[in-house]
Amino acid sequence: MRTLALDPVTGDLAVSGGQLQIADGVEAVRQAIQMRLSIWAGEWFADRSVGVPYLRFLGVPGATTLAESLLRRAIATTPGVATLDRFSLTLDARRRARVSFEATAITGEPIAVTDFIAGDT
Repeated sequence: MRTLALDPVTGDLAVSGGQLQIADGVEAVRQAIQMRLSIWAGEWFADRSVGVPYLRFLGVPGATTLAESLLRRAIATTPGVATLDRFSLTLDARRRARVSFEATAITGEPIAVTDFIAGDT
């Protein structure tokens, strides 16, 4: 898998020496997962079905099971992901979801993301 690389801090296209950078392999898969988790359902004008339905569980008492199911599915169904091996979710009173996980790419390489935060910041 190859895609344009994104700057991990700004989310802008990564440019070095005037050249767009490429993310490939496990880095491209990790980036795809993070992009998938970053998009709220209904946010993208071209396809309102794309994204995680955060409004269904952020700030909703007792919605942890729903949140975990939706986020696990978003990660596990990302192209390039073979298995989701470890998953941790914390929902807080500030309407944020904090996700950490380990997955295995279809190439057999590990993918790890620690403290991905979605929601009000």
